[in-house]
Amino acid sequence: MARKNYGPISKAIKRLCVQLCLLNGSEAEFKDGLMKLIHTGASFNAMAKSLRKWALEICKDDPERAWRLADQVDMRIRKAWQKYQG
Repeated sequence: MARKNYGPISKAIKRLCVQLCLLNGSEAEFKDGLMKLIHTGASFNAMAKSLRKWALEICKDDPERAWRLADQVDMRIRKAWQKYQG
């Protein structure tokens, strides 16, 4: 089976979700990682799509936790997802 190549934003969000949900990382590290992505100019749409994918796949017990933390960083991430959904 071919391996899917994900972009740098998706890879960064995946790493943050793994640290938060599987490695018991701190919420502050997760929020700091999102802030760094925002400061590098990452699009909110790309961040929202990646967060949706990885939060559901990695944070199976509580994917909403990742969204709550993202909301604390910048509400535009969730708004981008809501706009994308239609």
